[in-house]
Amino acid sequence: MEPSSRSAPEPTKETENDTPDIYCRFDLPVLSADRKALERTFSELYHEPKSVEDLGLDFVIMSPEMLIPLPARNRITPQATLYIVASHWASDGEYGSYEIPFTSLIDAQRQFHDDLREEQDGGSIDSWRQKSQFVEEETQNSYECYLDGEYCENHFST
Repeated sequence: MEPSSRSAPEPTKETENDTPDIYCRFDLPVLSADRKALERTFSELYHEPKSVEDLGLDFVIMSPEMLIPLPARNRITPQATLYIVASHWASDGEYGSYEIPFTSLIDAQRQFHDDLREEQDGGSIDSWRQKSQFVEEETQNSYECYLDGEYCENHFST
């Protein structure tokens, strides 16, 4: 490599730009597609393979015109109480679950009671009740039943 013929930069600057040097640290992309795109861009720029670890994104000198300020976040965040009705079930090795959010306690309670009534009337609970290993636990806001020793295969909770 030949020595540079340019004059030494000012003591507070590392570039010869007329504008201020702004030191930036960039986080690595979290998505693999973004990482690959960045690697592809720099590999083409340098005409050799580059990985994101090779890029030195923790110390990048930028000029002011290269930066785009982001608008300040809206600090007023709407708030609401959220109620989640979550149901988990397994019956003879078949299983599933779902969660439904509500902003109304009354609507969440209605869903809870409807889910439980449907399972009691047309699901497995009625047939499980006939078995000696049937276990049932409930509170005002939760219900769980299962066959003791067969929880993974036979349970319902909401």
